[in-house]
Amino acid sequence: MTKKTAPQIAPHAPRAGIITDITFTLAGEQRGTVDGFNIGTYEARVVLRLGKLRMTFTSAQQAQHVRGYFAMARQGMLLAPQFAPMPRVELDEHTQTSIVAVEWVATPTGSASIEQFRNPRSGKVSNYVALRIGNLTFRILDRIALDRVTELLAKTHGLACVAFPSGEEFTVDPTAADWHERKDVRFARMGTGWVPTR
Repeated sequence: MTKKTAPQIAPHAPRAGIITDITFTLAGEQRGTVDGFNIGTYEARVVLRLGKLRMTFTSAQQAQHVRGYFAMARQGMLLAPQFAPMPRVELDEHTQTSIVAVEWVATPTGSASIEQFRNPRSGKVSNYVALRIGNLTFRILDRIALDRVTELLAKTHGLACVAFPSGEEFTVDPTAADWHERKDVRFARMGTGWVPTR
């Protein structure tokens, strides 16, 4: 990872609409990249590109929490049986083009639950984890996808702790059992899932 300068962004046009929810399905092998821009300054940005999604982090706290939410999804996957093994997914260079770009301007909240789907061919019912972070919903179908995204988020969090001036405050590993979310957001398990409580 090299020190880079963030690309110039054209002035924003008036909003024509608001996106309320985007869903991504994660199955099989996932490929992504992590880059830092303007490292060590207050204009720093850390960018995670994952398939057709590009997430831009503007603070180390954001990266820490998003990584922690995927750790929460891992707990759900370990608790629920009957996850369907998915075939390996080979991604070409066109798949790596960002279709959806999200820039976090505040630390998002997250929640996870165990959901089910029925295979239209075999009729077999399998579980998956639905992880909602802000306006993004990730349908995580198998451990291969979850493990790879978790690896990428570990790199993202590590770079964010170096890139942002306040990064040292958020170096604690959010996958550890004793880690807690920020004080103004808490999570309570309800049934097979988790929901945010205030």
